[in-house]
Parts: sequence; structure tokens; C-alpha cells
Amino acid sequence: MKAKRLRILILSLILILAPAVSSPVEAGHGREGTAQDQKSPPSDERVILNAMHGISSHALLGYVQELVSEKFGGRLTGTKEYNDCTEWVAGLLKSWGIKPGGDNGTYFQSFPNPYTLIFPDGEVSITLPQAKSKDVIVKPYKFEDEFLPGGTSGTGQVTAEVVYVGYGITAPELNYDDYRGVDVKGKIVLM
Repeated sequence: MKAKRLRILILSLILILAPAVSSPVEAGHGREGTAQDQKSPPSDERVILNAMHGISSHALLGYVQELVSEKFGGRLTGTKEYNDCTEWVAGLLKSWGIKPGGDNGTYFQSFPNPYTLIFPDGEVSITLPQAKSKDVIVKPYKFEDEFLPGGTSGTGQVTAEVVYVGYGITAPELNYDDYRGVDVKGKIVLM
């Protein structure tokens, strides 16, 4: 698959910069400054603390609700909805006076990403050779109902023994390990 040039925007900038830019906070959390505040400029730590105290959880929730809204359709890389979402975020950054730092004076950076869309015509099947004959059983799986490839799934075939590991949990603090006593090296792990 050819790598597509994609636009990306670091959406976390909203969470970090938006509240500080959209509602600046005076030294002392909006109160009149103390005598110490008026004598010397605030330290870097004080500036950061003041900005952090100015972050509204309601404003953050609003941004998150917009990002996950239906109109952005899950923001799957390479889709129209993803691009619409990045344009919305870029508009916010521009309205807050944040200068672009991306490609060609934009808020975006392009890079190759070979796995962007999940194609519904993909298939997965398991082939089970029968121990006492040359016959095999082929069990196909239905896309979305029985399997969904990950964002970095590739094309290919694999042949190996399958081992079942329950939920695949290892929790030493609970003295629990689904892998305890199971050799998974070179095998397909089923959970």
C-alpha cells in the first residue's frame, strides 16, 4: 500500500493552550497581587501554576465533546471527517492568536502513514488440518462481527500452533497471570 501524505495536528494543544490563551489569569489567581507579586516578576513556576489554575474543566469538556461529536465521524486518519476536525482545531488555534508551526506556515505537518483506512473487503480465516487425514477445515470470520483489523494490520499469512490464554492478563500484584505455564513463543495467542 502506498503511503499517503496526511495532515496531522497535535490536538492536545487545545487541552494545554486553549484555556491559558482564551482566559488569561492575573498573578495571584485573579486577586490583587500580593506585595511579593508586585515587587518582582513572577517565577516560571508561578506563571505555569497561574495558567493551570485558569483551566476550566467545563471548557475542556466542551472541546472534547466537539472532537468526539458525530460530525467528525471518529476522526479516522485520512477521512473527510478527520480533515474537517483538524480544520476546526486550526481555526481555534488561529482565533487564540497561536502562530502556526507546521508545514508552509500552516498548523499541519504531513508525513507518510501506510495504514489509514480499514477496508471492508479484508478477510480472516483459520485453516485446521485434521490429524488422521489430509483434510482441512477452513473457518472464515465475518468482518466487523467476528474480527476487526488493527490500525497497523498488514497483509499476509501465518501458520503456527494456537494457544489460548484467557483474557491475556498478567497482574503480579494480584498473583494472577493468564500466561503462567503457557509457552507462547512462535505461536498464535488466542484470547
